[in-house]
Amino acid sequence: IKATADNAMRYVENKLGRQQQSRIVFNLIDRLLGHGGFASDTITITYIDRDYAGGGMENVFRHEAAHVLDRQGWGEHPTLITEGLATYVAGGHFKEEPFEPRMAGVLALEQSIPLTELADNFYPSQHEIGYLEGAAFIDYLVAAYGWERFVILLGAFQPANTQSAMLDGGLRLVYEKSLAEMEAEWLAYLRARPVDLRWQTDIADTVIFYDTVRRYQQAYDPSAHFLNAWIPDIQRAVSENITADYNRHPSTLENIALETMLIEADRALEAGDYAATERHLAAVNAVLDAEGNFAADLLATDYLALAASALEAGYEPQHIQLDSDAATVIASRAEQPTVLVELRLTRVNGVWRMN
Repeated sequence: IKATADNAMRYVENKLGRQQQSRIVFNLIDRLLGHGGFASDTITITYIDRDYAGGGMENVFRHEAAHVLDRQGWGEHPTLITEGLATYVAGGHFKEEPFEPRMAGVLALEQSIPLTELADNFYPSQHEIGYLEGAAFIDYLVAAYGWERFVILLGAFQPANTQSAMLDGGLRLVYEKSLAEMEAEWLAYLRARPVDLRWQTDIADTVIFYDTVRRYQQAYDPSAHFLNAWIPDIQRAVSENITADYNRHPSTLENIALETMLIEADRALEAGDYAATERHLAAVNAVLDAEGNFAADLLATDYLALAASALEAGYEPQHIQLDSDAATVIASRAEQPTVLVELRLTRVNGVWRMN
């Protein structure tokens, strides 16, 4: 973990061309809140086995470290630029991703958000598209006009009545173009690029995946939902020994079954197996539509039965992979929580039995 953090910090320092001024404190919590990362005076990152929100630890370290270094001296930015910069520097939001072809895919899907609207309502906007747009817009500014000029923009923003007005003013000052003019130029460039069906499908399924993650949180773990999450100041919580809000991750049978389906959807998405991604997301959403009735979907029924079989044998499932009448469950035991074991189950006469 330390090596991952150090590598991420060096990567961010090299990309931003500045060094961290003081030691950064990272808090690892065994609880998923939001998408797994928060930055304030310290950085808090989720570290759990059954992490159903996907993404990689190094990418989270990069994103949050970029926020810390950004705050060290460039002044205030519109949120679109702040979050876009952290995503751009990290090389992607939850994973490494090419910004231009994915953004071209968003345009082809007609799901892009006008930059004025996004600037003024960044966090309430569709999360994955908003972060991608911010990074892709910066990617274009850097490619078209150079990094040095973009750095000037980071220090050029002045207070304004709205975030879009702040962004417009900075662009006029540094590039001599309004927000509307620069957006039109950028979109014309993207529309002239060929649409890569792979990346169009990938961004479409990514949006569905994270919308489903947030829908699951609202139904089964509402305090984790990123727009509603409330957590105490972690330094105060540690000093006063009131850290329960940071380690109370739900682990009922239903939570485990739904989370392992989300994990498998994310694994398939990472592998480019979009049919499997969509099948697992459909199963989760069918259960949510049915208000928790797993019988609403055959795949969901199997996941519930597999999770129940493992729990009855004294194991807590972390990952479940299903292949027709055979399944592999990666699980832990309470007496050895740091050891993961592989369980194999077979369906015999409609009942899952452990081999």
